[in-house]
Amino acid sequence: MLVDYEELVRTLETQSCRHGAGGRPNTGTEWRACCGMSYEYLNDLSVLDALQVIIDSTPAHESNRVKALIEPLDGRLRTQLSGSAGRRRSETE
Repeated sequence: MLVDYEELVRTLETQSCRHGAGGRPNTGTEWRACCGMSYEYLNDLSVLDALQVIIDSTPAHESNRVKALIEPLDGRLRTQLSGSAGRRRSETE
């Protein structure tokens, strides 16, 4: 699941995904239609719910270890989400 979460963050950082025909990357308009705030993106975000279940159901020492692995990805995701919100606002001004 951590690999899936890291892939989600990478997709937002690079604005590309690996869902193109024949395994080629989607970029630009193709990326936005595929993973840029689409069903695919929201589905990928569901991995966060699964990770939270793991955190909530494991002993403290294990949940702390998982949290330590997730925190850098959370930071990267927050950076991308706050940046994209800023870009959308400036595009409408």
